[in-house]
Amino acid sequence: MKRPRLIVHRRRSAWPEIQDGLGAEPTQRRALRTRFTLRGLLLLTAVAGVLMAFLADYVKKSERQRITVTELRKIGAKVKYSDPPSWPFVGLIERKFGVDFVANATFVSFIYRSVSLRELNLLSDLRQLQGLDLFRAQIDDDGLAQLAHLSELAFLDLRHTQITDEGLQHLRHLYRLDTLHLASCQITGPGLISLQPLSSLVTLDLAFTSIQDEHLAPIGRLKTLVNLNLNNTGLTEKALRHLQPLHELRQLKLYGAKISPKALRKFSEKHPNCNINSDVNLNTIRPPS
Repeated sequence: MKRPRLIVHRRRSAWPEIQDGLGAEPTQRRALRTRFTLRGLLLLTAVAGVLMAFLADYVKKSERQRITVTELRKIGAKVKYSDPPSWPFVGLIERKFGVDFVANATFVSFIYRSVSLRELNLLSDLRQLQGLDLFRAQIDDDGLAQLAHLSELAFLDLRHTQITDEGLQHLRHLYRLDTLHLASCQITGPGLISLQPLSSLVTLDLAFTSIQDEHLAPIGRLKTLVNLNLNNTGLTEKALRHLQPLHELRQLKLYGAKISPKALRKFSEKHPNCNINSDVNLNTIRPPS
């Protein structure tokens, strides 16, 4: 008689699976931490790269400005800087590296001297130049072309230079100009059309030029004008027609103009806040008090 077979069903323990499950969570967490750490490192590396590039560019521009200012002063130009910013340790940085690392060269003067094209081209490295004085600087239209890229320029003095109507085209993109002196230049009037885009212009000096009445039409579109000097230009009453839209005018100089007191009075009534200075009948017309 055969002995019955004893069948033993071995139950598989769940402990290894539990162990595997418990072990998987820390593994996943470690993977996530590693992934986030790598992302963080990549982000920090990218930020550091941007900062280093910015710093390198800043140092490069500062050094270029320092070299340019040195060259300008060698040829007799005067240079002024903006006030240093209120950074921490700015005084230490200035003493260690120089003023060019903490401030911008904002004003240059070439008065009473001849200026070559090469010297004017030096100004291209002064990206924050806001004022340029070329009074009696013996500059012509070719020289003026070197200034066309000075987009931050707000003040420009060209009195007693050889600038003509043709040269004025080089000013038409200097949109930040608020003060422009053109007295005693070789201007006859047609070139004034190039000033029409200068919508920020506040002060314009055209004294001792040969402009004619009809050439003032573009000037009448400069609605921001506050001070306008037309002394000794030989203008007549017709010129006032073009100036009627200038309601922001506070001072209008017309010494030497061929304009009657009646016409001046009529203009003054329509511009009550404007001081009109004229030698017609030795009379100065002021706004009513």
